[in-house]
Amino acid sequence: IDGVPEDLKNRIKGEMLFVRAYCYFNLVRMYGGVPLRTVPVASASNDDIFIGRSTSDQTFLQINKDLTEAAQLLEGRGAGNSILANEAAVLGLQARVKLEEQEWFVAAELATKVIGEFGYTLDENYSAIFDETSASEEIIFQIDFINDDDVNTIANWLLEAGRYEAA
Repeated sequence: IDGVPEDLKNRIKGEMLFVRAYCYFNLVRMYGGVPLRTVPVASASNDDIFIGRSTSDQTFLQINKDLTEAAQLLEGRGAGNSILANEAAVLGLQARVKLEEQEWFVAAELATKVIGEFGYTLDENYSAIFDETSASEEIIFQIDFINDDDVNTIANWLLEAGRYEAA
């Protein structure tokens, strides 16, 4: 897109790579290898829609590739707004990926870096992390839900305006 500053393009690309890695991470843990899509779909043809299933190793390779690039693009964008992917969120997800891959020391290094360099602390009041009206120093990354979204049933379990049972 013309006219968009390079810094903004890099931030958005880093955030999207994080989201793709996060989604594939959840998928591979539940289902093993999954079909990997890393390029836009050009048409609705069977060749474009029906792609083969990748192995778990291939899926983890793509997750690690996306997170490595995201870390470079988001470097220096530390803690702050927990609804946007930032450097701390990328490093935190990398730590979780390394735990799944049983790379214990790498996972510990990454987690220690997130805790030590970005100032996250545990809230004394556990229910505070579910408080929609204030930010928590415990949350590295979160997905915000909209109260009035009639199709968002998961919000009903999380928000005080709903059943609030998860909190």
